[in-house]
Amino acid sequence: MLLTADTLTFEGEYRGTDGKGRWMRCGDGHFFPITGPKADSLYRVYTAQVGHVGDAAKVWLSGAWTTDSNVHVNAVLLLAPAMRCDPIPSTQGSGSYRVEIAGSAENKRSVRMDLFASGRATQYSVVGGGGEREESGTWGMDSDGHLIVEFPQRPMILTYVLDGDSLRQLAPLPVGATLVLHRTGPADAEYGLFAEIRNFILHQPNAVDPAGGPASVLPSTYLSTLLPNDTGLVALEAATRKRYGMGEELSQRRWPAIVTVQDLTELVRYVKQ
Repeated sequence: MLLTADTLTFEGEYRGTDGKGRWMRCGDGHFFPITGPKADSLYRVYTAQVGHVGDAAKVWLSGAWTTDSNVHVNAVLLLAPAMRCDPIPSTQGSGSYRVEIAGSAENKRSVRMDLFASGRATQYSVVGGGGEREESGTWGMDSDGHLIVEFPQRPMILTYVLDGDSLRQLAPLPVGATLVLHRTGPADAEYGLFAEIRNFILHQPNAVDPAGGPASVLPSTYLSTLLPNDTGLVALEAATRKRYGMGEELSQRRWPAIVTVQDLTELVRYVKQ
C-alpha cells in the first residue's frame, strides 16, 4: 500500500544479488527493499551494465514510499555504474588518530588525523625535522563500510578500514605496506592553524556567533556569514595584515579572492612559509 500518491525522485545506490536487489538512499546510509512494476526491470538494467553483480551502482528512480517503508518503483530514470553516493560521516568513525613511523632522522614521520562528526577532516604530518604540514578535507563512510578521506590538495582519495579504535589504510600504498592509525580520543577542534584562524575571525568586534558554536564553522563557511557587513570584512583585512605581517601589496592582490575561512587559512599559511 502506497504511503503517498505523489511521485518522487529518489537518488541512491542499488546492489543486485540473486535476482533481487536492495537500494540505499544517498545521505542517510539506510537500505530499503525495492517493489513495484519496475523492480525487475531495474535488476535487468543493473546486471547488463555492472561489471560484477553485487557491486554498487548509483541510480535515480521515480516512485513512492510504501507504508512498510519499501520504495515502489514506477520508472528507472538513470543507472550509473561508475558513480556512488557521497560518503556519510558517522560517530563511529569520528575521532583523533595518530601514528609514528620510525626511520632515519630525515625519513621518520608522524601523522595525526582528526575526523569530526560534521564531516570535516584535518591531517597534520611531520617528516624528519621539518615543520608540521596541515591539510583540510572531508571524510565519511561509504556503503561498503570503508572510511573515505579526501583532501583537495591530493590527486587521490584515502581509503581506510575501521577496525575497533584503529584505521588501516588500503590502496594507494606500496605492495605489502600497511599504515595503521590508532584513535587517541575525540577530534580536537582547537588544534591547528584552521582553529587559530577561525578563533581569530570570531574574536573580531563585528563577528556574529555561529548558531552551532565555533565547532560548527567549516573550511567552506563564508566569511560574510561570520562578518555580515562590509565594515566587518574591511576590519578583518586590516587585522589580518597587522597580525600576520601581510604587506599592503600582498593584501591588495590576494584579498578579493578570500571568501571562505579556508581561503583565509591558506593565505596565512602562505605568509607564514
